[in-house]
Amino acid sequence: ANTLVDVCAEVLPKELAITAFANAVDVVLADGVVEPDERAFIEYLAKALKINGDTAKLIASVMVSKNKG
Repeated sequence: ANTLVDVCAEVLPKELAITAFANAVDVVLADGVVEPDERAFIEYLAKALKINGDTAKLIASVMVSKNKG
């Protein structure tokens, strides 16, 4: 999966990085459980897309709120 992330991150337009990351976090959180491998994937994706830690945490927080209920 990391190789695929790297290839996609290289060709994804920079202005879509946050959108792609938010969508990935949304999918991971859809079932309400974040497994260790899912967390590692999201952390890797954030680095590959050059999303800083504060932004990644904010996106994750919003997606947690979105998926509650």
